[in-house]
Amino acid sequence: MKRQHGYTLIEMLFVIGFCLLLLLLTSFIFTTSTRLIKAQHTVIPELKQVDAMVEQLREDVWKAKTVTVVSERELQLATGDGLTRWSLDDAGLQWVRKQSDRQRYFPTNMVQMNFQVAPAGVTAVIANQQSRDPVTMRLLSAPMLKEVQHDR
Repeated sequence: MKRQHGYTLIEMLFVIGFCLLLLLLTSFIFTTSTRLIKAQHTVIPELKQVDAMVEQLREDVWKAKTVTVVSERELQLATGDGLTRWSLDDAGLQWVRKQSDRQRYFPTNMVQMNFQVAPAGVTAVIANQQSRDPVTMRLLSAPMLKEVQHDR
């Protein structure tokens, strides 16, 4: 009796199915990675703008002699140079930093920020559309910090 060597139809279908599964997984990984690479180019400049806004806000509050929360969307800071005001514009599209006659605008498409009065300063609650949990940041001026340390 002569024995035949070869593959059965079931074995061939199994190998072809396995190859198709690998091809689908590879294409899914490729499309996801290209989508993330494209998104990276738009998100990084926006994150830099948010970082610049938070850094400027920290610097302004630190230099302030008095800090007044006018509303949850407006903060007023009195410095030796005059009055600095952080507020959300009327359209709700950007944060405006007004210092005497100079203004600087920060877009709000990435973040939403609210101000709240805290016992030892001002609390800025920062949230964005992607994250579920907002970031809470305590802002203190140099005089406020001295008062807090003096009270202890």
